[in-house]
Amino acid sequence: MIRKWLLTAGVVSLFTATGWATSVAVIDDFTTLDPGNLGVVASPDSCPGDASPQTYGGSNAIGQRQVTVNRTGGTGCATFSVATPSPRAELSLDSDTSGEAMILWNVADPGTLSSAIMGAHHLSFLYRADGGVVTTGPNQSSVAFNLCLNSGACMSFAQNFVGPLVPLQQITWSFNDFFNYDAFWNDLNNGALISSIQLTLAGMNGQNLIIDQIQITTPEPATFVLMGSALAGLALLRRRRLV
Repeated sequence: MIRKWLLTAGVVSLFTATGWATSVAVIDDFTTLDPGNLGVVASPDSCPGDASPQTYGGSNAIGQRQVTVNRTGGTGCATFSVATPSPRAELSLDSDTSGEAMILWNVADPGTLSSAIMGAHHLSFLYRADGGVVTTGPNQSSVAFNLCLNSGACMSFAQNFVGPLVPLQQITWSFNDFFNYDAFWNDLNNGALISSIQLTLAGMNGQNLIIDQIQITTPEPATFVLMGSALAGLALLRRRRLV
């Protein structure tokens, strides 16, 4: 009974711990609205606005935010907007339409954000996908980030979500898993500074994609306590078996 309890407690503690993180720096929480309703991309005949793509600029916590919206398939509208009073960025697509929103942040204080990235090692954001009408194949949405230094080195990571529905959740990526991490980190350690961050949000067939609370994060101190408890429990269980 004790062995089973220790094993269960250890595993539960280990997995519970991975879900907690605290913000070190906010890239964007979309509390600052851009002019022009952030843009509408569509064919001139059927939707408001000019032909795709359209770009709108604005400012946020880390500097200048530039949004480009592009219809990549179909004949309907691809619209990117920020909802209030609950700030969130949303890409809305018509039923037969695929599209993407590309957000570029030009960093105003590279030194502070570079220090945050070096100390935190994680990127997190809230994400949700709903709607979607399958017309030509399975629905799939994707989120991709690209972080670049003033040396020219960049690192990137992307995640695909299959199906029309993705429940609201916090997603956390470790910088260790980013493509070209080693070259990026080598330049960062040698004095290069973060200059820009780009997000590409893409969906299809009537999906509404929501992203919010984009942050540089680090595990909570409690996380390490829980992980330590988990490992201690597993170690004690192994010792009892050996005895």
